[in-house]
Amino acid sequence: MVMHEVYREDGSTFLAREVQATLKPQEVMQIVSSHAIQFAFLEINKKIYLHEPEDINLFWEEEVKPKLCRSLGPKVSRRLTKKGIPTHEQFNYCYFASLWKSEFSEKIIVLFTAH
Repeated sequence: MVMHEVYREDGSTFLAREVQATLKPQEVMQIVSSHAIQFAFLEINKKIYLHEPEDINLFWEEEVKPKLCRSLGPKVSRRLTKKGIPTHEQFNYCYFASLWKSEFSEKIIVLFTAH
């Protein structure tokens, strides 16, 4: 399998490989709830940048979870809006996710922003 460099915020790098090209939102939620994971962003320049928030769970709940690309029916969308639960439809972008594994066997969810 092809290994790719992943850039940390301090400029150092490590290697990772893609394990699963496309994750459905339910699969992302299962991985987050059952594994210690990290998040990274695949940028337009094809470089992968590790995101290292102080609180990974808060980042998941507030940034990633509501912005995962998914198809919502009108009833579900209205119900979530009434409950005050944000969805990706309220933003100008959403995230597609893929599963990667680092050379240290850590799981990484790589996010690609779709506009």
